[in-house]
Amino acid sequence: MHLFAVTSAPSAQSGGSSALALSANAKGNKRSNFSFLGLSYFASEWSLAQFRVPDYRSIVCFGQDPNTVVIVCANGSYFKCRFDPRAGGEMIKEDYKVFTSTEQLFDN
Repeated sequence: MHLFAVTSAPSAQSGGSSALALSANAKGNKRSNFSFLGLSYFASEWSLAQFRVPDYRSIVCFGQDPNTVVIVCANGSYFKCRFDPRAGGEMIKEDYKVFTSTEQLFDN
């Protein structure tokens, strides 16, 4: 799972210096060394934060707590991860569960 930082383009009204400084200082979100090839894939920015899940179809959403994502995989596994919006890098797993039946999903 990859999380990408989205920054707005600098505007003429604001001078653009803060947006430009933010994108220049974002660690782990650098341009590819292959951007010279002119292909849009290689010109894209790398992800800010990452987390590896089993090779199953997954649904991902932002969590209720700040800087968290929730990942639910087709094999019944559930992950809650925290990311650092400034440093990026690998996310930290805060919670993990495996649901073996639909009864466990609705026990609360």
